[in-house]
Amino acid sequence: MKSGRASQTAELVCMGRAVAHAASGFEFFDPTAYELLPGAERARVERACSERPSKDPRTLADRVYLEHLAAVMTARTIAIDAAIREHAAPQLVLLGAG
Repeated sequence: MKSGRASQTAELVCMGRAVAHAASGFEFFDPTAYELLPGAERARVERACSERPSKDPRTLADRVYLEHLAAVMTARTIAIDAAIREHAAPQLVLLGAG
């Protein structure tokens, strides 16, 4: 992690959430994710969400990677949200390593 910058893991999660938000058909809502991204990462999300996939192999691979990441972020968020609603807990604490 570099001083003054989010970790790569945090940026990847944010990119996955931004792609998931932009994708149609997902039960997912996170309009803030895209806004939190630095310029280069925003460009990656925009390419992944574009109507016409690139023919460049690297760009196409990045798109597929971010789409898979979005699917994981969606499933994880929906599962956590459902568990919280089911238990009607007044408070939630998330612990993370890294």
